[in-house]
Amino acid sequence: MSVERETAFGGGVYFQRGPLVYSYAIPAEIRKDTVRYANMNGKYPADDNAFPCLDIRPAGPWNFAVAADAQAVPAGQHLRLTVFPIQWEFDKGPAGEDLTPDLPFRPSATGAPQQIELVPYGETTLRLTVFPVLQDPVAEE
Repeated sequence: MSVERETAFGGGVYFQRGPLVYSYAIPAEIRKDTVRYANMNGKYPADDNAFPCLDIRPAGPWNFAVAADAQAVPAGQHLRLTVFPIQWEFDKGPAGEDLTPDLPFRPSATGAPQQIELVPYGETTLRLTVFPVLQDPVAEE
């Protein structure tokens, strides 16, 4: 099956091959979250050891964009993609908590290109699936 590049709502792009959508599996730091949040209305798992609440945060870079003509290429069961680091930070909630940020519109690259591996969406815990598209054309190196 060929790799298809699709445009998402908001202008980002994602990649699929047949029925599989591919994502970058962001390196993750996972810890048990024992904070009792007010907005949970007293709802907590009866067995906090068997069904813990988890706090999952990036443990490596995740803020990448692709060139306007980027294509993912097959690498066995996975895909390879050239990405560029960009300035893209978490949004802040009312209590200062980190929130998923909106997709940046036409960002600029802040560093050199890198190759990343995309895996099927279902193989990920923390993921980047829709990539922003760079504002500026990227010069071939």
